[in-house]
Amino acid sequence: MKDAADRISAEMSRLLGDEAVEVEAFASVPSLEASAGETARAQSLLGRVSQMRWLPTEAAAAYVGLSVPTLHTYRWSGTGPVSRKIGKRVVYAQADLDAWMASRTALVA
Repeated sequence: MKDAADRISAEMSRLLGDEAVEVEAFASVPSLEASAGETARAQSLLGRVSQMRWLPTEAAAAYVGLSVPTLHTYRWSGTGPVSRKIGKRVVYAQADLDAWMASRTALVA
């Protein structure tokens, strides 16, 4: 296993143009300890994501007043609300649906 890692490391160094190849296992590994600011930022982001209301495609279509096939078509063409894939599931944040509906009503008005 170490031989394969050494070969890959040497090949990457050759491709990147590095003359001196250091094969020391942990010589250039960055520290895994996060600063207090990075930890707070990650916790803040995680808190916001976990507090968002996520809707599956069927519920999102009902929320915006469209059929599921129409919402699929909008997602495929890039004209629909922002969607995210979690595994095989497509979900929509309620805030994104609200923003998309507001942008559509602004275009009509």
